[in-house]
Amino acid sequence: NDEERRLHATLQGQLADYWPEADRVIALGAANRNDEGVALLRTAAAPRAEKVAATTDSLVALNLRLAEENARRNDAAAAATSRNMAI
Repeated sequence: NDEERRLHATLQGQLADYWPEADRVIALGAANRNDEGVALLRTAAAPRAEKVAATTDSLVALNLRLAEENARRNDAAAAATSRNMAI
């Protein structure tokens, strides 16, 4: 599905953008530079994480919708097969 591929590519880009900031926050915390870490978390890491979460939500919603569509097609095919076998 083109939409799924697009969302997956978007997610990969967002993750590539997020992880370096998250690593910087962790490094600041490990260095006991907590105020700087919290500031970076709020200004850089959290907004990136929110984008990742939103894209993940979209990807999950798309996959659920596609699964429901496939289930309806499978039900229709099974019903048609049952009718054909009864004939």
